[in-house]
Amino acid sequence: MNQRTNKDIAEIFEELADLEDIRGGDGHRIRSFRRTAEVIERLPEPAAVMLRHGTLHKQRGIGEGSLFRIKEILDRGSCTDLDRLRLQMPPGVRQLLEIHGIGPRRARTLVRRMNITSVDALEAACRAGALVGVPSLGAAVQEKLLEAIARWRAKPAKMRLSTALRVGGALVEGLRADPSVWHAEITGSARRRSPLVGDLDCVAAASDLDAAVAAFVQLPGVADVRARGRGMCQVGLYSGHVVDLRVVPPQSWGAGLHDFSGSPLHVVGIRARGLTRYDVRIRNTGVYRKDDDALIDPCPREELVYSAVGLPWIPPELREDTGEIEEAAAGRLPVLLEASDLRGDLHMHTVDSDGRASADEMAASARRIGLDYLAITDHSKSLTIARGLDEDRLLLQRQRLRALEDRRGDLRVFSGIECDILADGSLDLDPVVLAGCDWGGRQRTRRVRPGRPHDDRPADPRDGDRPRRRDRAPHRADARGA
Repeated sequence: MNQRTNKDIAEIFEELADLEDIRGGDGHRIRSFRRTAEVIERLPEPAAVMLRHGTLHKQRGIGEGSLFRIKEILDRGSCTDLDRLRLQMPPGVRQLLEIHGIGPRRARTLVRRMNITSVDALEAACRAGALVGVPSLGAAVQEKLLEAIARWRAKPAKMRLSTALRVGGALVEGLRADPSVWHAEITGSARRRSPLVGDLDCVAAASDLDAAVAAFVQLPGVADVRARGRGMCQVGLYSGHVVDLRVVPPQSWGAGLHDFSGSPLHVVGIRARGLTRYDVRIRNTGVYRKDDDALIDPCPREELVYSAVGLPWIPPELREDTGEIEEAAAGRLPVLLEASDLRGDLHMHTVDSDGRASADEMAASARRIGLDYLAITDHSKSLTIARGLDEDRLLLQRQRLRALEDRRGDLRVFSGIECDILADGSLDLDPVVLAGCDWGGRQRTRRVRPGRPHDDRPADPRDGDRPRRRDRAPHRADARGA
């Protein structure tokens, strides 16, 4: 099964509910889809894991029908019901719901009575006065809808990086499964890890360019093909995102990956350096001699593009034409932080409040990804909606965390709390109880163990005469200053 997140699955159930509602389907079925989406988003573990362990069906709100659909979604990224609804509804219909003032019922009226199936068609109808006289619409609503459409169009068509990586990752994963495709990656601003991403870009290497394009346009989630040519296409997704694909021969993979990753100004800078200093032309199919345009190197690896102009490989995150080419030439490129550089996480919620996993599960995951320490910081009692901890529950949790640390022996587990400040300026929990926290609590004078020099650091209240473990996290004072 493909590794699809709970959010991916929940979004499909939301789309099922929206399309069923626009179609005028059974209200109970619609509510069931939405409730299932909520349950899936709040699962304590990935749905795929719970399905494998036989615990998913025990979740309240996950019936036999939902379980069958989840299996389909995990297997192929869609389900039979969604495929049927998408065939019944034009791709642009769901986008109508993004317009303020249009809910499923009003969208249903627009589709059934006026054959309006896109935002463009709705705008044209409003400007033509076609909504006047239609029940629940009329002249006043028409003007408001035009204003709402203008605001909708004015919004920057960008998505968060996490969304871009999730949506693009699913497409790339599907593309890689095609036998004609050798490599495939997300490129553009998503590969450069820009916080906000506009249209998605992907590049693939394939011996048969047309076969790769044909495979891409058939992927689940592709709603319509907006442009198509040899080795390229642009598609619209049911999610509303736009994706561009470029396909290059396998021997030119590195050149294509560099060219389509951008930024445009960075690529221009590399090409200009090649022309002026090395008499070469950089293209998305390789490096060519400037004089007679003869191919020098097709560049199967991206590093070869940079070496052709006398530079080391430049990480995509730096390719924004902000001096990175000059810094690379001078040997002064910064060393970027990697996930392996992270030592701990100092803000984590568990199932004791509004988290989705237990402290034991978090500790296991922390060690699996190489962390040395973590801090459990659930909500305090005034946040009742999140089941915040009162003094007694915090003390009990602290005991469990200390037992967890002793039991594991390979991870520091700090006790903390996300403590609310009340309207009168006081803290949500008893200061005496808060003082016992390891993270964010009051510092205490350290007890000096025999044979160890005094270093003026606050005490670890659990140290006592316990031998210090090797390769542990920093002392609590170090973590407090991290």
